[in-house]
Amino acid sequence: MNNKRLLRWMTTLLIAVMTVLGLVGQTVAHATETAPAGPLTDVIITKVDTPDQVKDMTLEQLRDGVDVGFYFTNGKVLPGVSFTYFSVTAQQLMDMKANPGAFDTAAEVAAEVGNNGTATAETDSNGQVTLPNLPEGNYWIVENTKGTIVSSRAVPFGLTLPFTNTDGNGYLENIYVYPKNTLEDLPDLPEKTVYESNVAIGQLNTWTISMNIPEGIEDYDKFTFIDEIDSRLDFEGTQFVFVTATGAGLVEGEDYIISFNDAAGQVGNYGPLDGKTLTGTLTVEFTEAGRKKLANVDPKKVEIKFNTKVNKTAIMGQDIFNNVVIDFDNGNGDTGEYEPTTPPYVNTGGKAFLKKDGSTDAALNGAEFKITNAQGQYVILGDEGAITFGTEADATVFTSDADGKFEVRGLPYATYTLVETKAPAGYALPTNPETTFEIDAGSYYTNATEVTMWDTESNNPQMIVNKKVTIPQTGGIGTMAFTLIGAALILFSIVFYKRSSKA
Repeated sequence: MNNKRLLRWMTTLLIAVMTVLGLVGQTVAHATETAPAGPLTDVIITKVDTPDQVKDMTLEQLRDGVDVGFYFTNGKVLPGVSFTYFSVTAQQLMDMKANPGAFDTAAEVAAEVGNNGTATAETDSNGQVTLPNLPEGNYWIVENTKGTIVSSRAVPFGLTLPFTNTDGNGYLENIYVYPKNTLEDLPDLPEKTVYESNVAIGQLNTWTISMNIPEGIEDYDKFTFIDEIDSRLDFEGTQFVFVTATGAGLVEGEDYIISFNDAAGQVGNYGPLDGKTLTGTLTVEFTEAGRKKLANVDPKKVEIKFNTKVNKTAIMGQDIFNNVVIDFDNGNGDTGEYEPTTPPYVNTGGKAFLKKDGSTDAALNGAEFKITNAQGQYVILGDEGAITFGTEADATVFTSDADGKFEVRGLPYATYTLVETKAPAGYALPTNPETTFEIDAGSYYTNATEVTMWDTESNNPQMIVNKKVTIPQTGGIGTMAFTLIGAALILFSIVFYKRSSKA
């Protein structure tokens, strides 16, 4: 009996131990088993510039994406935009959706949720950036502001992940979202003026480039002025280039870089310089630091001044244009080269003269002249054809050559007076030695626009005539007769005197 009880007790104990061991084994097995990973989602953001309002997307569009140009009116993708995303609680997401304007910057959201979130890279050339492997949860996504963006539609935005697939038996591995922007307008055209358009050869010309500073200039990747200078203009040097913007405190070398490519003879590429040779190319390039300074100026205008001089290769009466191009990249995929529609110009003129005999039309050599302007100042011809004005003592004397020709080149358009100071040998000065003449676009050449070089056959000379000096002859037959008569009278007087004395 005791043995049976002992056997039952041992059997019960064994069953209990096996039961306990089985339970422990199950507990250990569950403790070491790895919990299955939840679904992960790639969120692919495509940044779009469009005037469209927010649009609802189907689950298929969310899964596969859309054609930006087709789905959005005049839509285009925007590179260079970054985002910051935050993991938030369901209640925080609800609060943020209720008042998105209070949570549209990373700083505002960080203050609410207690962390700085995760910043993305910038959108690529396709306007895309990916938020990879986001686990199940609630997210709030803000755009990192750019000055070139006027407004954001559907930014900031919230997401609750994951999304169930169309069959309802799984989850989407990636979703496409399209926050939309409206961009600031593209830059205005630059303006270009010259202080004085009618000039003398060698006279200083001051050119002024001015431009309204575009909104968002601080986010531009490029903002450069390019000025191709015609070969008929001599550039005065980079030390005479002045760049200003009120209150900006711009520093050369830090905020902008001036360079001049003086490869003479290069061919112009912009506007009326197409196909013409250059003195060189002036470039003013704003650095990143300079673009940020320009963002804060008031009034929002930048100005560049530089100097040139018309040289002796100028064609009389032909306009010399000087244009400028703004080369820009606004960081949102918009690039371009803008130039004024009506570029400024300078011009200079001249006059050719022919000195002739008033009776025979023969050319007269050696006549001398001086020229005065309306203020009574005399024309002074200097080195390299430069023209200045001063006193008569310093005036240039213009002399007719063997063909009777002389000319003046490089005068501003105006009225002048030619003063003959010495007649050709054997000829008399006119009773009025002053001849008024005009300098204008047609005063030197009959058609200056068709002239490519100095050509004496195509100029438009003015005639200046002289008359010969006529002096009465002496020693002819008439004089001899008077001499004989006088001698006879003297002889008669002597004979008469002697006879009278004898009587």
